[in-house]
Amino acid sequence: MSVFQTRLAEVKAAAAGNAPAVGEEAAELAADKAVMTDLAGQPVVEKARESQADKYALILKLDQIEPDPDQPRSSFAEIQEKADSIRAHGQFQSITVEFIGPHRYRIIDGERRWRAMQLLCEEDPVRYSTIDAKLKRIDAGDRLLIQVNANELRNSLTPMERARAYQRIMMEKQCTQEALAGLVHKSKGYVSKTLKLLKLSADDQARVETGELSARDIREGQETGSAKPPSSTREARVSVPLETALHTVRLLQVLADRHGLAPIAVADAPSKKEVLAILESRGAEILAAVEDNA
Repeated sequence: MSVFQTRLAEVKAAAAGNAPAVGEEAAELAADKAVMTDLAGQPVVEKARESQADKYALILKLDQIEPDPDQPRSSFAEIQEKADSIRAHGQFQSITVEFIGPHRYRIIDGERRWRAMQLLCEEDPVRYSTIDAKLKRIDAGDRLLIQVNANELRNSLTPMERARAYQRIMMEKQCTQEALAGLVHKSKGYVSKTLKLLKLSADDQARVETGELSARDIREGQETGSAKPPSSTREARVSVPLETALHTVRLLQVLADRHGLAPIAVADAPSKKEVLAILESRGAEILAAVEDNA
């Protein structure tokens, strides 16, 4: 039988429903291969359940993943609380990873979720040995910027971590403070004041790291060149009623939107600790933007 006759027979058989359509078998094989490999051709456990059609959505083994040693966030609190949440409700948000070698991936965003899954894996290695992930191709110069912006949305960076990260971004991208402000969605005044933290003495920087100095203490100290000790004013702020503090956060939300700054995310029923953390981390930035645009 000639090639033409063979081809014609396949088409007729497919039309009659007696055989796979031409190319269908090859397509099925290709689909199976896509399920078991990532964009770099490396094997993974399977495609992520929530999106079989998304070639970037994967399920990876925990031991295939490693944290980024250069990421700006140095401490990860409340890992157990995150593990309890995943145990109760499941993993709602995938971590973001990049391919770094055969069977190896590095975390871009989501290290706390990965650490929480490791705790759960110790309890139940069958159920919690894998994690949903999104594969992202990224330039080295953009990795830090993505990490900073992701952590800022969660108010996860300390003032000193933020200052060091800003300095690194400026060096890696060879940009000005004004350009950096646009990249991190902050006002120019806020970026300038944050970078000034790097000029504090080593002792004052250590006090900032431990939280002994507040943002207001730091700003007052910048006027004289050395940070002031915590004042009674700071103690008074801590004693502000939750309703008043939450009302202030709502006002900051409006101002942030009006001046084109990153939005402030607030839970439906935030704790007083969460509200005060937002005021501490975003208040100075937003007030600086209001002052710059006055």
